[in-house]
Amino acid sequence: MAFWNKNTPTIGEEDENPAEQEIEEVQQKKTGTDFGGRIGIELAKIQGKLESFDEIRKATTERFSVVNEQMGELRGMLTDMTQQFSKVEVESSKAVDKVNSVQPETFMTELRKSEGKIDALKANLESNESLMKDMMKELKDMRHKMDLYKGTEQVLKMHEEIKEELANIKKVEAVVERHSNRVETIFLDVEKKFSDFDKFNSVVKDLNRGFGKLQSDFDKIRVKVDMKADKKEFVDLVNKFNDFEKHTGNIIKLLDERSKNFKGDINVTFDSIKEQLEKKFDVELDIKKVKHSNSKSDSEKNVFGKLFGKKKDVSKEGYEDESEEEPDDLDDNSDESTSEKGVSGEPKKVLPELDDATTNEDALKELSKDTD
Repeated sequence: MAFWNKNTPTIGEEDENPAEQEIEEVQQKKTGTDFGGRIGIELAKIQGKLESFDEIRKATTERFSVVNEQMGELRGMLTDMTQQFSKVEVESSKAVDKVNSVQPETFMTELRKSEGKIDALKANLESNESLMKDMMKELKDMRHKMDLYKGTEQVLKMHEEIKEELANIKKVEAVVERHSNRVETIFLDVEKKFSDFDKFNSVVKDLNRGFGKLQSDFDKIRVKVDMKADKKEFVDLVNKFNDFEKHTGNIIKLLDERSKNFKGDINVTFDSIKEQLEKKFDVELDIKKVKHSNSKSDSEKNVFGKLFGKKKDVSKEGYEDESEEEPDDLDDNSDESTSEKGVSGEPKKVLPELDDATTNEDALKELSKDTD
C-alpha cells in the first residue's frame, strides 16, 4: 500500500520536514529506475518514522504525566474549595442565626434612637465647645489681667489687706455709730441745758424788773426820808434792802458760776469728741454749730453783764452807783408818788417785792438742781 500510493500521506508524514521530502523526491527521480534502492529508502523512511513516533510517544507520555499532575493539583484544589465552602456554609448559617437572634427591626429602631441621642450629644458637644472657647478667651483675658500683678503671692497679700481694711472699716463704722449716738445725746443734753439757760434768763429778767422796782421804791423812800422819816422804819427798810441785796448778789454769783462751768464743760466735751473723731478718721471736723452754741452762751453771759454790771464784785456800792446813774425823771416821779401816797405806805410795798425775790431764789435753786 505504501509503495503504490506514494502521494497519499501516511502516518507520521505530516510530521516530516519539507526539506527531507524534497531530498527524497530528488533521490526518487535519480533512482527511479533502481527498484532495490527504493526499497532501502523506504525502509530508512520507516525507521525514521518509527523513531519520530517514539519521540512523539515520549512527548505525549510527558504531556499526560503533566496533565495528570495538573489534574491532581486540581483535585486538591477542589477538595480545599469544598472544605472552604463547607466552612463558609457553617459560618453563614451561624451569621444567619445571629442575625435572627439580633432582630434587625428592633436593632434598626435602637440605631435610630441612638442616632437621635448622638445628634443631641453633638449639639451638647457643640455648645460645650463654644463654652470652652468662651472660657479660654476669658482665661486669656484673666491671664493678661493677672500679668499686671507680679504673682499670686501679691494677690493673696492684697486679698488679706483688703480683708483687714474691710474689718477696719466695719470697726470704724461701729465706732462712728457709737460716737454719733453719743453726739446725739450730747446735743440733746445741750438743748436741755440751753432751755434751762432760757429759764435762767427769764428768771434774771424778772429779778432785774424786781430790782428796778426796788431801786425806784428805794429812791422814792430816800426822798421821803429826806423830807420826814422815822429812824426805826428807815433802819428796818435798810435792813430788808440789804437782805434782798445779799440774796440777789448770791443769785447772780450762782448764775455766773453756772454759766462759766457749763460753757467750760461743753467746750471740753466737744473738744474731746472732736479729737477722738479726728484721730479715728483723720478728718478735720466742722464745728460751726458748737461755735454758734458757744456764741449763744456768750450772748447770754453778756446779757447777765448788761443786767447786773460787774459779775463778781456785787456790793451795795454798785447798786448805789447804778441808782445814781439813773435819770432825774425818776426823782420827779418819786416826788409825785410821795405827794400822792405818803411815807407810811412805802414799807408795805417793799415787803411783797422781797417775797417775789425769795420766790425767784427758790426757782433758781430748783433749776440748779435740775441742771445738776
